[in-house]
Amino acid sequence: MKYKRINDVLPFNKIGESLSFGDAMLLKQNIPFTHRTTNKNGINKQIGHARHLTKVHHDIESFFSILSTIGHKERYGNILQDDKRVEQLINIYTTIHQKYAFTDTLYALRSWDHYAYSHSFDVFILGTCLAQALSLKNLEVIALGYLFHDIGKIKTPQHILHKPDKLSPAEFDTIKAHTFDGEAILYALKQSHIAKYARSHHERLDGSGYPDGLFAEQLSPEMRILQLVDVYSALTLDRPYRQAMSAQDALAILINDKDRFDQTMLQQFIKIININPFTN
Repeated sequence: MKYKRINDVLPFNKIGESLSFGDAMLLKQNIPFTHRTTNKNGINKQIGHARHLTKVHHDIESFFSILSTIGHKERYGNILQDDKRVEQLINIYTTIHQKYAFTDTLYALRSWDHYAYSHSFDVFILGTCLAQALSLKNLEVIALGYLFHDIGKIKTPQHILHKPDKLSPAEFDTIKAHTFDGEAILYALKQSHIAKYARSHHERLDGSGYPDGLFAEQLSPEMRILQLVDVYSALTLDRPYRQAMSAQDALAILINDKDRFDQTMLQQFIKIININPFTN
């Protein structure tokens, strides 16, 4: 018997075996596969449902594939020990991929700079968990913003992204442009409601950040979370120019930079990951 994928079946092909879905008979053996028979027997609807389930399964596989490379206990602590929290993260991640067609842009980012892609997913995990712990509303939109905060890196030349040495002032200016680039990309994708995450994730409470030198009163709670977890992620993941820092050392830096990062949120972050910054 010759087998075909369901997407490859042509009109008036006959099937060698009866087709069923669960307990429902969709099409009997040797009946031509036509628009009329597929609609009559609900096959179009069931194929659509099957395709949906296949995509969800693919998104879940993608979720755990990335998580397996970065979700080490040494840097995540207890953040994924709560099954409900993990289920919520999976639901948000798959919902985003089902609802927004432009998520394909993330895979273009992965091809351009795998670190930026892994880091974006990492920030999504850490930031969404902290936002949930702080009872912020519109969690799905916040999570979407975190996932796309570094999308502007797709415009940054690879030789600068992957440079193993210290960047020159001109190269650093090029890196900083990813904030504007990300904002522009998200506007072009008609996602203006999350463009601020791309533009402002390098701002700091004391006005020392870029590109706008914003101060604490200009930074929303979800933006303060993003700035915090963005740095934690960057410090604790391997980079082209240095090895990953320990979670304890990264947390100590954030604690010492008390004027630049929200310390109340940092303490909540330390609580949910349950990593003591003062032990090595």
